[in-house]
Amino acid sequence: MDILKNNSKPLTINTIYETLTRARDQHYILLGESTHGTEEFFLIRLIMTIILVKDFGFRTILFETEWSLGYQLNLYIHSMIDGDIQSILNKLFVKYPKWMCNNDYIMHLVIFLKKWNSTHEDNDRVYFYGIDCQDIDIANKNVCHDDTVNCRIVKQIVSNYYKMKQSGNYWNMRDTFWFNIIKQLKLDNKRKFILWAHNSHIGNVRANIHNTNKINIGYLLDSAYGSFKIGFSTFKGTVKASKKWGGVGRKYILKPAIRDSYEYLFHSIAEEMGKKGLVYYSNPLTPIQKSIRYVGVIYNSDNEMVSHYNKTNINQEFNVVIFVDTTNYLESLPSKAVKHRDILKYYIKKLKLYLKIKDT
Repeated sequence: MDILKNNSKPLTINTIYETLTRARDQHYILLGESTHGTEEFFLIRLIMTIILVKDFGFRTILFETEWSLGYQLNLYIHSMIDGDIQSILNKLFVKYPKWMCNNDYIMHLVIFLKKWNSTHEDNDRVYFYGIDCQDIDIANKNVCHDDTVNCRIVKQIVSNYYKMKQSGNYWNMRDTFWFNIIKQLKLDNKRKFILWAHNSHIGNVRANIHNTNKINIGYLLDSAYGSFKIGFSTFKGTVKASKKWGGVGRKYILKPAIRDSYEYLFHSIAEEMGKKGLVYYSNPLTPIQKSIRYVGVIYNSDNEMVSHYNKTNINQEFNVVIFVDTTNYLESLPSKAVKHRDILKYYIKKLKLYLKIKDT
């Protein structure tokens, strides 16, 4: 516990900014999440992304959603398609798990990016892309034949899909394809990248104790270019998830983390600090092995240990871990959206209210 405690600071706006300052010279910043349905993870990643764009020159945002859906949002932020953003999100994200993109945080991220592009020149504009390749129906509907990066990638998704499905290594092929997308975008523009995806994708998988043959985007980027990996974690709360793939997304109670876990230790440290969250800065030379929890779009509360825990060396998996002690489920986009004038200011205030912080 002392290793974790000595390298932890209270979670504040200042420590978030300090974390991004440490990462500013990297070309790939990976923002994780330990569940696909936690509001605070989306809130903090939105704040981080806006700061990285405004202050540190990051210009390409990648998100764990289908390429063709993300590309439609890219056209929107470049004013190449018109419409109300709430209606566009409702139209694009109708399949399971639609809550990952059809929510306030993605809506306001897109609004911010569109506004940024409207006030900046071509060489300083931002781009938004999906990075996933799992929905063959969406890919087939968007097949095109121009010599553009979009058309090339859509055709590659269609070609790769059947190989991926028939292989015995679906996960490895999927994340390798993510890496190929990044390489193509890197050739197309050399701007700095932010990726939003699950911890299981962005943390270097070679730190996991029992996944020696598995690869992921965190490992591939580390091997090729280097990256700065920020994992997110929670002890308890509620989460948006489903009992089975394709099921109805609803609120579940997230059980308190098991005692032999990083989450339990972070909970104890935060409690000792009298804080609701902390930022942990890894020391890659320090070995430590504990269980960590991963919840995707499915939550199996009846068999958590087998379904959701993995043993890892957190110091080698992530550069930083942001821990929020008690988190809340992610709500879908409301029927009437509020589009804030100053998005960053609004969400910083929201985070401070949650953390009950008075600093600036």
